[in-house]
Amino acid sequence: MTGQDLVGLLPLVLIFAVFYLLFIRPQRNRQRQTLAMQRQLTVGQEVVTASGLYGTIVGLDEDTVSLEISPGVVSRWARGAVARVVAGESADAVPEERPDTVHREDDEGSPAGA
Repeated sequence: MTGQDLVGLLPLVLIFAVFYLLFIRPQRNRQRQTLAMQRQLTVGQEVVTASGLYGTIVGLDEDTVSLEISPGVVSRWARGAVARVVAGESADAVPEERPDTVHREDDEGSPAGA
């Protein structure tokens, strides 16, 4: 291989290196973090599944998680379906009113459309 051939490969190598640093490496880190979180699940934690279902863990097996999704309603999920642990928030909590929310109060005597 001549020096000119190596110079021709340099852009390809640089593109691969940038692709690795921007896409592959961050994805691997996210996967490791998710697997670590799924291994550390404990009974009583509130979690969200990948499909968006909120529930409280009431049972754990090696591969499955039993979630109480409503009082007295328990469903079984694959441990890999747990996307995140809900920290400090509750699915049943009423969201606080934001100060920038505009409330419209109609006068009792005015028509609905006016």
